[in-house]
Amino acid sequence: MPQEPTSLLSLPDELLVQTFDYLADPPTKGIHPLWSLTHVCRQVREVAQTVLYRYASFGPGWDATPHFQAAVTQNPSLGQLVSSLDMHDNANIPYFFRDGSLRRKTRAVLRTLTKLKELSLWEVTTDEAASILAALPSPGLSSLDMHLYWTENPSHWRDLQTQLSRFSQLHDLCVLDAITSSPELAQAPRATRRSPRHLSLPQVVKLHVVDYVLVEGFGSAGLLRQTLPNLRELHLYMSLSENVSAVSASLADLSSSLTTLELLGTETWGITARYIPDLPALRCLEFGYDSFTEAEVLAFLPKATASVESIVFDLSDQVTDRVLRALTGRERPPRLRHLRLNHISARSPDDIRDQVERRGWEGKDAEEVRSQLQPRWPIGATVEGLRLALADADANGIHVTGSALDCANWDVTFDKVFAEYAKR
Repeated sequence: MPQEPTSLLSLPDELLVQTFDYLADPPTKGIHPLWSLTHVCRQVREVAQTVLYRYASFGPGWDATPHFQAAVTQNPSLGQLVSSLDMHDNANIPYFFRDGSLRRKTRAVLRTLTKLKELSLWEVTTDEAASILAALPSPGLSSLDMHLYWTENPSHWRDLQTQLSRFSQLHDLCVLDAITSSPELAQAPRATRRSPRHLSLPQVVKLHVVDYVLVEGFGSAGLLRQTLPNLRELHLYMSLSENVSAVSASLADLSSSLTTLELLGTETWGITARYIPDLPALRCLEFGYDSFTEAEVLAFLPKATASVESIVFDLSDQVTDRVLRALTGRERPPRLRHLRLNHISARSPDDIRDQVERRGWEGKDAEEVRSQLQPRWPIGATVEGLRLALADADANGIHVTGSALDCANWDVTFDKVFAEYAKR
């Protein structure tokens, strides 16, 4: 018996939402695929709008920005559907506040976002961020991500503190310098010392911040344990020229609550061992890209890992055989149970096979191809050292994960793949 065709309108709204989700990337360029569905019928329009306006993203040069602003201006109730917003400014002249008409239009749109939960501000100044937050009608944000160009006017930071204090439900907070990841971080203009102002963010449990912002921004508002009483995770970008003792004092103020600490840096070697005080509640320690040298981490580990249960190394970290021995051998941290090694990565068998097929018969023998594809080991790290560390970890009850594990048997994998290809 032939099955009756199913109409789109016969599907429940829940299935329509899942279907439309496949087309629901934030509208940034041109006409979004869901726009046309808002003109089909009332039922489809309401579901499509719910998905379409859930995430919004706009900024200079983005074709979708005028469409979004025009739609919300014409029908302010659409703003209530937005739960996540990205605002970008990559122009030399601040885009959102270039003239009065743009400022009014942007604020008018922001005032409609009564149910906004997540906000990201990219490459705006401190005073612009304060103005954007001031325009939001609801203090219900749970996530705020700000990449700021710091202005030297102390009142701008005070204004931003005032606005931050409105959002008592903030759970995740990121306050970074817009040039944090630049190699010229050491020459970045520093935030000036701020006038003290009370600031309380009682629900923030995760904070991403540059060290000098932690000290000069949040530290100026009083004791950090009062400003951030429930902070559990701190992802700290280290700068070359910061006052190390001031950062250490700030971290000591958070020591009773902090369970996860990630250190991130750009050529910040020489700081780590002096940087971190005793953190008795610390359970997870993460080392981000280029955050230490071998000497630094070997001096740092005995001091900072008494309570640590998990240690993570990111890509390009200088994890040597000596470091691995210190973590998995006789003198290992007493509570360490998990070690994630992402400091090097190895190509998968499928990737090796693909590369061999493309390069194998271009006049190169196996060793030439091997040298081009093999993992890039840090100086002082060897495959023998990794294998020994894995054996020690297994014997001592330490679970090891991460991309580096594939490197332990990479040569065997390569030889097998190359031999299979040569037999063709």
